[in-house]
Amino acid sequence: MFLYPNGKKAMVAIVLIAAITSLYKYGINHIKDNLKNNKFIWLLAASSIFAILADSYYGYSASQLRAFVSLFVYFSILPAQLNSKIELKSLTLTGAATSLIYLLIQMLVYDNYGRTWTINPLPYATFICSIAIMSLYFLLHSNSFKQRALWLIAFITTLLPIFYSQARGLWLALSVAILLLVIKSFINNKKSILLLIPLILVTAIPTYLASDKITQRIEQTISETKQISAANLNTSIGMRLQMWKAALYLSTESPIIGVGDKHIAYKKELAEQGIISSSIIHYSHYHNQFLNELVKYGVIGLLLLLFSIFLPIYYYLKVENQYKRPAIWVLLIFLIASLTDVPFQHAQPITFYFIVMYIALYAAPAPLIKRETSSTF
Repeated sequence: MFLYPNGKKAMVAIVLIAAITSLYKYGINHIKDNLKNNKFIWLLAASSIFAILADSYYGYSASQLRAFVSLFVYFSILPAQLNSKIELKSLTLTGAATSLIYLLIQMLVYDNYGRTWTINPLPYATFICSIAIMSLYFLLHSNSFKQRALWLIAFITTLLPIFYSQARGLWLALSVAILLLVIKSFINNKKSILLLIPLILVTAIPTYLASDKITQRIEQTISETKQISAANLNTSIGMRLQMWKAALYLSTESPIIGVGDKHIAYKKELAEQGIISSSIIHYSHYHNQFLNELVKYGVIGLLLLLFSIFLPIYYYLKVENQYKRPAIWVLLIFLIASLTDVPFQHAQPITFYFIVMYIALYAAPAPLIKRETSSTF
């Protein structure tokens, strides 16, 4: 899903193959147990059912629907005895390598150095930022030089694709997460501050290589802020403000189930009334996951989103394994990203998010890393 544009569609075929293989090798009893006992699967079932009903009634994102159904089937057929074999650290390293490979393909094959990647840079940046924060977490909680070197390389590897994505909302999300993680690590272990010097020095390399992209976005942000102060909302940030304003109006049209694809028609009415600019009518979402769910899918859709965020948090307080804490930081990335984008509307980040949450809840029952036994997150 993170190497070529239609990779998300291959997920359906992979899940079907996995389902057939699982039935052949493990039978059906484990599926019954999963459906009966796994509340995470219940959430995916509810999301899938709502997506199917909404799609037939007023339209629903095909990408979201495909992701929810595929995830529901996959986790339902996954035997519990395989959970302990899932290795989040290996997946994180693979993700870091994948992000760099994808960037190199875009630069060397397509001569594409900007926002026109073959995969939408916003959901891709959400994925990369999640990989980056987990790499940093494992770095700060490593005990040997070899491990620290490995995770430092993984972390640095993700920064260049993040900078080239030019996704300001994700830059903000990652910056906040890094700051909080570093502070948390320092409070728990004063010696972790010694890692900051080599971390800052090495981070300077991708920052320098992407300095033109970073400078461009900073200058654009300053310019747009000045234009907004001059009452010009026809800028990237200004249009987001208009979309949020439109969402507040449209959320009252059908508060329970939302308006679905009809939201475009409602936006036209708002533009005719002079409430918003006609330049934002064509946008398919509202650059805020919570407002987007409320407008298009009503309170029901918003509650399903909130359950997707807070159900893992609730169970993290009860589950003890070595992966629940790095997963918390991934959740924070998605939470902050949801304020300015819609990461839960794209198949790639949805799939990645639920896989990480599943691993944190049901896989890796090994003891927590010794250094973090006194921390909560």
